[in-house]
Amino acid sequence: MAKTVTFYNVGIYLNDELTDISFLELIDSINNHNKDRLKIVRKIDNKIAGVFELIAGGETSKRIIPFGKFRTTFKPYIGEITKTDLDQINKSIIELVTVLYDDSYKVACVDFNSHGLKIRDIEKYLNTFLPSKKSEKWEVKFEPIIVCKDIDKVAQSRQIKNISIKLNLRDSSKNFINESIDINTNIFKALATTAETEFDANVLKLEFGVGNKQKATMQLDAVKYLLDLLNFNTDYVASTEITYRDNTMDKIDNINLKNNNIELKDTILNNIKIENPSPKAISSDMDKKIEKHKVSIIRAYRNYISNARNKNLPEVVIEPNEKHKILIQKYSVLKGDGEKVV
Repeated sequence: MAKTVTFYNVGIYLNDELTDISFLELIDSINNHNKDRLKIVRKIDNKIAGVFELIAGGETSKRIIPFGKFRTTFKPYIGEITKTDLDQINKSIIELVTVLYDDSYKVACVDFNSHGLKIRDIEKYLNTFLPSKKSEKWEVKFEPIIVCKDIDKVAQSRQIKNISIKLNLRDSSKNFINESIDINTNIFKALATTAETEFDANVLKLEFGVGNKQKATMQLDAVKYLLDLLNFNTDYVASTEITYRDNTMDKIDNINLKNNNIELKDTILNNIKIENPSPKAISSDMDKKIEKHKVSIIRAYRNYISNARNKNLPEVVIEPNEKHKILIQKYSVLKGDGEKVV
């Protein structure tokens, strides 16, 4: 059964400013205490949440993280097709959300369960393990990766006739271009040379094209590299207008890639018939999607970490406070033992 996944940059923040602390430090520290479940499972608003045993993702930078929401009320019954009797479920039902995290790009691929934890629930849960004082507010934040929704159309086009790039003339813009572009193509040489020139203007407009020849196209690899390089969501790019052939309709079209944004999402398990695959099985498909969107993920990562502050992870709060503490009352029923949160 196909599932939708969303991609996020994950960071640890101090007073709303991103730090360079690895999320792995926090999640591994929590996992070290996972056997003491009453310290790891916590009340979050009106929900009961907990992280389950982490699974190494095959590389030291990756973790498969199952987050669970415990359904303690409104539980379904179990039975058999050929029988009329119904049996209660005495144990808690756990609605899982699987997160594949890759620290190489600070990216998390998250699948969602309509009955499970939402992304803000996961943030709140993780934040209970971080100290919070008036002068120091520590938080984990999942920031959705934003991409241009039509960039794939351009990248897959077999004919690109014109590109018009408008840059805001600021020192940061020039520095970015000078430091980032290092390729031997006429397009990028022109871009770098022009960006270094001093102008008495607020905007620099660069236009590249092949004229009116019907089948002429610009060098596709160079154009794709340029699209990979430019971060359309930042201030230094005022607009990026492209004239290209839309393969789906086989006609020349125009598009402005600036402010044409959506959250990066994809689908997994399209060809898997298992009704309830394990986190490890889910993560295998997630890993392929991270590889598929690697260009967008790397671009987002570079922008995300650009202003991160150097800090050390504070002492992790393993003992939950009264607000988040779980109290368990054992009880016996006719068909077995159970637990009730009180």
